[in-house]
Amino acid sequence: MVTGSLGSAAAGLLVLEDEQLAAKVAPENLVGVLAAQRTPTPRVAAGQWLAQHAVTTGIDVSDGLAADISHICEASGVGVQIEAESLPIQPETASVAALAGQDPQNLALFGGEDYELLFTVSTDRAHALARELFDATGVKATAIGTICMGSAITLFREGKPSPLLSTGWDHLRLNNEMQG
Repeated sequence: MVTGSLGSAAAGLLVLEDEQLAAKVAPENLVGVLAAQRTPTPRVAAGQWLAQHAVTTGIDVSDGLAADISHICEASGVGVQIEAESLPIQPETASVAALAGQDPQNLALFGGEDYELLFTVSTDRAHALARELFDATGVKATAIGTICMGSAITLFREGKPSPLLSTGWDHLRLNNEMQG
């Protein structure tokens, strides 16, 4: 499950880096994506609440969903199946992505800097937990996939499986390149 929406910060970055794109985006669509990039809202209250309510793992989505979910899978010795159509993407993010010739699902998967929370909970508890989280904190949560045996990280787009590469921001990459 994931809180909030994904890809908005990446859409904001696209707009900030491309003046021609920014000029094409409707003003009402700029507000949310620029705010997501410039002033993200950490989900502190939601994280504190989740820590008290049967969540089995959790991480913030700062490096991109694909990278951060791979951290959970690696640490837990499990795989995951993600449903691309379940990714929570705001309409303004999809609009910016379309104008930029980008896939909004790819912004959600690989963009990073969303500062939402990615967490796991038992399937039978997911719906109730999402409702209770919203009631307690005003933060929405969406089920985006299923943990499974093995180590495969699989993305399903329109029912078709493909490996999900864990690309995203790697904090150690620059340090490793400097040393190597």
